[in-house]
Amino acid sequence: MEKHPEHKAGFKKLTERYIVKVGDSVIVDTTNAIQLTESCHRGVYPPVLYFPFNDTAKEYLVPSDLHTFCPLKGEASYYDLVVDDKTLENAVWYYPQPLEYVPELKGYLSFYTDKVKIETTGD
Repeated sequence: MEKHPEHKAGFKKLTERYIVKVGDSVIVDTTNAIQLTESCHRGVYPPVLYFPFNDTAKEYLVPSDLHTFCPLKGEASYYDLVVDDKTLENAVWYYPQPLEYVPELKGYLSFYTDKVKIETTGD
């Protein structure tokens, strides 16, 4: 992280079962989530959960035109979630080509927690 020595990321593999839902629709059901912790000169960010794309019900994902950039993670792309004719715009983000600092994000996506319900069962 020579380019951004003050910006650091750490990952933790989670063993609990996580279920991401919109209403009664299950978007993700996995025991392979990871948690990202990030810090920079501004302080420590709240941890963020990322879920395997392969454990996601892809029929709810609709590509969005939104893209953002993080100097640590790279360019983020977004999905809208469409569930029961309701569209939650830009509710999901992912890094198609994460930068070399965070290769762990390849194949994972995350959700805005104000748009979905995330449950953990502890099994």
